[in-house]
Amino acid sequence: MKPLEPKGRIRLASLDDANVLRAIYAPYVEKTVVSFETAAPGVEEFRERVREISRDFPYLVYERNGKILGYAYAHKCFARKAYSWDAETTVYLDVNERGQGIGSALYGALIEILTALEYRNLYAVVVSENKESCRFHVKCGFKLFCVFHKSGWKDGRWLDVSWYERQIGSFEGTPSETRSISELSPDFIDEICVRHCERTQ
Repeated sequence: MKPLEPKGRIRLASLDDANVLRAIYAPYVEKTVVSFETAAPGVEEFRERVREISRDFPYLVYERNGKILGYAYAHKCFARKAYSWDAETTVYLDVNERGQGIGSALYGALIEILTALEYRNLYAVVVSENKESCRFHVKCGFKLFCVFHKSGWKDGRWLDVSWYERQIGSFEGTPSETRSISELSPDFIDEICVRHCERTQ
């Protein structure tokens, strides 16, 4: 009898994950138009991105059998103070591990943590021809609200970009200031991650 595969888990990313996360991301840069970067960042640059984002925002990884299969994170969407309650979300999966519910589990945990951090509006920026990602965001409760036509040039053609939004939390009264991920207890974050990870078991 084949032994049962250990359960996957979702956790916060560490700087030591940068090499694997970069390896997941690089094919999207080098072989697709999914990312508008035209050259994959080096490991050190990617590690610095993880460090910078993780100061304030959740940066989550999904791993099984000790192997990272995908990641998701949020970051500041706009610079000015009045936009403080807005965040942009991102998810990438190992190209061989799609279709297992990993992305939905990561996004579920990410959104719940962002809600706890007092964010109100989440935005996802998707290349319009990436129909799989468009469907995924709708499934996760996002709604298409605008298209930037021919806003990027890659792979020898102009590309449209679709913006999706999802509102979370309450818009009544004066909002509390957003919080940093470091202000949430590790046990609270872990409980959220475990609950959302169960959908992939």
